[in-house]
Amino acid sequence: CIRDRLTVNPAVKTNGNATLGISASANTNTLQRVGTVTVTVNAVKKHTITVTQEAFKPLLSVSSSTADINSTAESTVQSDISSNVAWTAESDQSWLTINTPTGSGNATLTFTTGVNPGLSTREAIVTIASATYSLSKTITVTQAAGSPTLNVSKTTASVSKAEGSTTEVDVTSNTTWKATTAQTWLTVRPAGATTGNAALTFTATVNKTILPRVAEVTVSATDVSAQKITVTQAAGDPELTLTASNKQA
Repeated sequence: CIRDRLTVNPAVKTNGNATLGISASANTNTLQRVGTVTVTVNAVKKHTITVTQEAFKPLLSVSSSTADINSTAESTVQSDISSNVAWTAESDQSWLTINTPTGSGNATLTFTTGVNPGLSTREAIVTIASATYSLSKTITVTQAAGSPTLNVSKTTASVSKAEGSTTEVDVTSNTTWKATTAQTWLTVRPAGATTGNAALTFTATVNKTILPRVAEVTVSATDVSAQKITVTQAAGDPELTLTASNKQA
């Protein structure tokens, strides 16, 4: 019933002909509602006007169900919401944030991403919903694949002169890489192709010379600059060897 939501103008006693204006407050219900206006003539004769107000039609739509965004940090893309109700917006991935997680009516959403650390595209599903009216729309946001990366924790390392002395260098990468050296006295592990982050272990044989020696290790991968690590082994101990000789007079 809309009896208490109807306004009549004029609402006071009027003589002669007149135009009766009837207005109603907004209907926020999804059902139509009905009210009556009673016109009394000479306090005796009554005329009844039935007023029917149409049901509220909740609307919620998005400008596009998909969006693409590049791989770099702080990349943004926008999507428009057309609505006449209150709504919420939520991403199922922490790497995608939404500037306006709640709102009412029309709005423009801005999605912001972190850097894509992988070499494949990734997706986030954004759900815009009105719980009151059981309406929802989804937007699939696809972020472009990241670029290959290859970094080492340090470019120089040292080992002692002793047999089996070791040192480590961390490799940070999102692709497949390999570490090699031309020096036979230095062993590199892992020796084969490795994907992702790992620790390189360098193991040296004993240094029998009295000078330090140096090995260069190259860490390389496809489509990214190689990294060089210089490994220096400490000088060995000086040695003096005497050989006995038998001489006859």
